[in-house]
Amino acid sequence: MSVYLDRLKQLESGNNFQNTPSIKPAKPPKAPFDGFGGKHPGNIENILVTSTAALPEHEMELKRLVHLISDHHGFSHADYEEALEVALGDQVNALTCFTSLAHKAELI
Repeated sequence: MSVYLDRLKQLESGNNFQNTPSIKPAKPPKAPFDGFGGKHPGNIENILVTSTAALPEHEMELKRLVHLISDHHGFSHADYEEALEVALGDQVNALTCFTSLAHKAELI
């Protein structure tokens, strides 16, 4: 019991690191985003545009899906062209949307 009490007193007094060298913690950066220390590969707009652009095979799939949905709902040729133009303007989101519509209509 006395060993337990001695150890408890040692922990409370902060002397629990007797045999370890003192290690200083790393200093936090001055600002939240300091410490990157280098140049970014390009500006942020270029990174965002390339990350949201669809691949050519996705564009072909999007065109197919827009055609399926427009045929299913009886779009005129002008309405189909408008839907395709809007879809190609936001390919990533349009691919998700038209895939969902095709699944709901049981076209794919």
